[in-house]
Amino acid sequence: MWSRCRPIYSEVQSIQKIAELGRKYNSNIYFVHIGSSAAIDAIIQEKEKGRCNLYIETCPHYLTHTYDFNDLKGKVVPPLRSKHDLQSLWYALRNGIIDTVGTDHVANRLSLKLDRNGDLLETLSGFPGIATMLPVLLSEGVNKGRINLQRVTEVTSYNTSRIFGLYPQKGSIQKGSDADFVIVDLDLKKRVTPDLLQSYSDYTIYDGWELCGWPIVTILRGKIVMENYIVDETSYGYGKFIQRFKN
Repeated sequence: MWSRCRPIYSEVQSIQKIAELGRKYNSNIYFVHIGSSAAIDAIIQEKEKGRCNLYIETCPHYLTHTYDFNDLKGKVVPPLRSKHDLQSLWYALRNGIIDTVGTDHVANRLSLKLDRNGDLLETLSGFPGIATMLPVLLSEGVNKGRINLQRVTEVTSYNTSRIFGLYPQKGSIQKGSDADFVIVDLDLKKRVTPDLLQSYSDYTIYDGWELCGWPIVTILRGKIVMENYIVDETSYGYGKFIQRFKN
């Protein structure tokens, strides 16, 4: 029902309208949370008209869930779509049509998200997604032969850095770049639970899924901030603002 409330044709119309404005002002446009085949086709058609740069971002849940996930926990904007859309997104991701993968992470709790009367329209949109993004891409993508590791690095790091003006400080392994790395174990299997993800949220749409392929070490600017799921508490506040575009 939620998918019908937010029909795909309205998404396509919005893309066409924004792209027309982008061409008028020679803009860079970053379309987020693209989850349907029709939306991707619309962006490709608008790209062919030129005069502006259009980028496509999707989220892991559009690669794993459809509207058959009949649970209010899955309410999100745009809504989950069909199995055909899901398959089209994997094709687009594999073939370089999709530029980046984000999460639309909403760190709420079920008591905040779900309406007490079970009302779909009153239930909040969004759910947690940061902790499962990489495991989903590794497990459902790399280990199932849908994409390779190079595509994972492109859509999670390299492309993002270039689009947002962070390259080569981010998104590159070279002298002068920040030493940011994630070491993964493609053979590591874990069953997803809210406790495993160590989030403020007490639920996940991947609860009970067994994912194969997990990050085991995170290095930020040369400092190990997470190893074997133990976060170095001295790294809190270690983030650093980076000016994206210079005049």
